[in-house]
Amino acid sequence: MSKITYYASDYAALDSDVRAGGGTDDTAAIQGILDRALEHPVHLVMDGAALVGGLIFHSNTTIECLNQSCGFYLKDHVSMPLLQNSRQDFYEIKTENVCLYGGTYNFNCLHQEHHGKPEGRDYDEKSVEDFTNYWTFGFRIYGIRNLVMRDVTTVDQRTFAVMVANFENVTMDNIDIQLPHILFGQNQDGLHFWGPGRFLTLTNIKGTSGDDIIALAPDEGDSKSSITDVLIDGLMLREADQAVRLLSRDKGRLDRVVIRNVTGEFKSFGFFINPWFRGKDIEGNIGSVTFENIDLTQKNHKYTYSSPLLFRLGGTIERLTLKNVRFRSPDDRAVLMQIGGSYTDERKSDDDCPSNIGTVVIDGLEIVKNKNGSPVRGIEVKCPVENLVVRDAFLNNFEKSAFITLFEKGEIGRLSLDGVDMTGGELIDDSRGKIAVKHIRQ
Repeated sequence: MSKITYYASDYAALDSDVRAGGGTDDTAAIQGILDRALEHPVHLVMDGAALVGGLIFHSNTTIECLNQSCGFYLKDHVSMPLLQNSRQDFYEIKTENVCLYGGTYNFNCLHQEHHGKPEGRDYDEKSVEDFTNYWTFGFRIYGIRNLVMRDVTTVDQRTFAVMVANFENVTMDNIDIQLPHILFGQNQDGLHFWGPGRFLTLTNIKGTSGDDIIALAPDEGDSKSSITDVLIDGLMLREADQAVRLLSRDKGRLDRVVIRNVTGEFKSFGFFINPWFRGKDIEGNIGSVTFENIDLTQKNHKYTYSSPLLFRLGGTIERLTLKNVRFRSPDDRAVLMQIGGSYTDERKSDDDCPSNIGTVVIDGLEIVKNKNGSPVRGIEVKCPVENLVVRDAFLNNFEKSAFITLFEKGEIGRLSLDGVDMTGGELIDDSRGKIAVKHIRQ
């Protein structure tokens, strides 16, 4: 069945502004067009800006905005997603073939609550159900196959700009996440994904976030769902709090993930790769993750529970490969990589945070010398690591610490260093003799 094209201006006032809001409430008019997808495929052309109170889309829907001045502004005090799918399910896919092209989606964070209120009772902050149903996400999409978002700008997310769970074949390209109003400690993530999911492609993503700009958290909600086969290519940060979180807390598998071409500035954390939460049976289930061409600057550290860092690893990780990593101007005694220790707060004991790391390969590393002379902490090993390999590394700012330091519970089965050029400091601090085999070639 061929799709039918509808121009929004034929049905709605479109007298709003994607940056300032205002105008006529066009919710009913736009929703009326979207509901026609229940009968035939719909192509909605937004040729202006609509003030809306939350919209629901169905399978076989295309929403195309003619340019970035066209799109949607979420009206005040609705505290609900601007856009969500109609038949939401965490394990069965009931929505298919949806395309969002162009335009601006303004979530109006200053005039929304962090979460809605369940009818007849208080919101339960420990309830997964309340989190998934009542947090004020920008887009909320549960159970979708064949989703394409391209050339989309989001503005001022109240919590996550986009929340997707239970998906297959999702492509997002040239997405600009703009956050002029950052609210401290409010989880203003960018793109957040829960499993089960497979075949996720994110390209040319840029922006600012008040937490993770991208989070892959397959079993965060149910301790069992997996996400596999992921490509993130082109991530540009505008002082995001954090770049990417890879979270597996229990049985849910996160595997075959490639992240490359990441540039820009972050405030506190580059890449968290750990359970964050304690699992019920095992402590995470991460297979193979590869990073390539990382060039990041850390500045303006924001949080107190941890030092700023580029990588934190924890839980169960089979293999992590890093290629061509450049860490610019790390400030506030930033850490290159913490392996093991507390999943969340480095000030806390790691007794309840077991970690077992397989192979970590770093192939090409430069830590650029700080102009302000601030020292850097290198690789801090706080758990068993089977293999640690570092090749072709140029290191500055280690006058006060070793490049690799083993803590009380840290041990390395096989350490291989090849071509590590270091100014000042010691290469290895292994006072307890916890490295079984060393191969060092300068």
